[in-house]
Amino acid sequence: MQVFKLLDKLPTPQSDDEILEFRLDGSTIKTEDDFFKAIASSLSFPDYFGENLDALYDCLNDLDWIGQTTIIIQFDNYDDLLSQAQNTFKEDVFSICYETAFCWAEGQNGEMKDVSFLIENTEIAKAEFALWGFE
Repeated sequence: MQVFKLLDKLPTPQSDDEILEFRLDGSTIKTEDDFFKAIASSLSFPDYFGENLDALYDCLNDLDWIGQTTIIIQFDNYDDLLSQAQNTFKEDVFSICYETAFCWAEGQNGEMKDVSFLIENTEIAKAEFALWGFE
């Protein structure tokens, strides 16, 4: 299962009854706070979202407010993403994304969904994903 897809050209997000796509722009997501606000807004997280990594894990593993069975989260301008965040924060975020996708694929959350992440294919993305073991 390929959770992270590094693409040379990112597609225009589209949504329908089966597929729901979200786009997060790394050029506007520099800090941890920026990230939590952007993902909560984009994915319509519940009001109780606590804007921390544990809450991110909980919300990504819930998603009961999303009826579609295929969810694609696209990260534009990857090289700028979280450029002012603490050293391990970006890796922590993508580790949660990775684990979440597998939980949904295996039906561990009560139902099955196809959750994947599209990433701009850059040298930095390739190096970070290789370092983190997400090749």
